Amino acid sequence: MTAGTESRGTDHEAGSAPLSLRGLVGPALKRAHHLLHSEAGRCLEPLGLRGATYAALSVICDRPGLRQGELAGVLSAERSNTVGTVEALEAAGWIERRRIEGDRRVWTLLPTEAGRSLCRRADALMQAQEDRMLAALPPRDRARLITLLERIAPPEG
Repeated sequence: MTAGTESRGTDHEAGSAPLSLRGLVGPALKRAHHLLHSEAGRCLEPLGLRGATYAALSVICDRPGLRQGELAGVLSAERSNTVGTVEALEAAGWIERRRIEGDRRVWTLLPTEAGRSLCRRADALMQAQEDRMLAALPPRDRARLITLLERIAPPEG
């Protein structure tokens, strides 16, 4: 092992990025995402939600009547993965699927009252969790961060 390799290993073990990754956006985003995602999971678990089910429920509550295929696009998810998420939400009684009249292949998604209530509770928990985790960023910086990230990956719809 070289001295540089030992140094990088030590940095990594201490929790900071290896020297070769400092200054790169991708690894920094990955670390931030991992931390935020892990905390979100802990926050949502008592409600019976995971990140994927919360995201889907949130979109369905915001866009009642959304088609199941459109949900996959909004979530940037594979349609096949979205099917299981929709089935889980429906089985829990948080959404209902309705066929579009005249096209038996297409489903629209509607939140139930229980789903809307759960989504409001989850939204409040998620906002509080983000507020805690991003406390070091003033509101203006948080807004700017979202703007910059949306330039890289614009939200659908």
